[in-house]
Amino acid sequence: MHILSFTVISSCQSVTFEKDDDNLAHVDFVMSAANLRATMYSLPITARHVVKRIAGRIVPAIATTTATVAGLVCLELLKYVINNNQYDDDHVGSFTSEKEINTLAATTTTINNCEQRLVQLKSRNSFLNLALPVLLFSEPGLCRQTRLPNGKYFSLWDRWTIRPCKQVDKYRLTDFIDQIKVSAYTFDGP
Repeated sequence: MHILSFTVISSCQSVTFEKDDDNLAHVDFVMSAANLRATMYSLPITARHVVKRIAGRIVPAIATTTATVAGLVCLELLKYVINNNQYDDDHVGSFTSEKEINTLAATTTTINNCEQRLVQLKSRNSFLNLALPVLLFSEPGLCRQTRLPNGKYFSLWDRWTIRPCKQVDKYRLTDFIDQIKVSAYTFDGP
């Protein structure tokens, strides 16, 4: 896994949103991002001129909320990058007790699951309402794991590589299902 160095992050700089200069493509980016989200939620896609009109009438409170959310996302990203995926006990201890970490390490069947839990302990979900003002943090829940017949577990974040036979045109759905059944009994994890 490639981890960004801190020098790459320190070279980032802010860009002022300019809706009137079409050469900068700021409106195009906002339109693309909005339409991707609309497609994900089966909402109608918005035309470029509508996005440009809406961007011209943004209320400062919305911009403040957006900036706050972007800042919280950046904090989570920086935590991940600065730690370089290293799980030092001091940082984890500030979020949980030493007893919980030892219990977790003792009850976790694989080191990978333990490391995944330690990353989860460092992360935070954020909920905010600037009108009240309220800012709440919570620990994200663990990903649900499914037990396989061979006693191993997998989650939504695990992946299985299924390689079709050499003659792809003769590869059928039943062949795929058979390979899944075989993988369920021989899965070794990432």
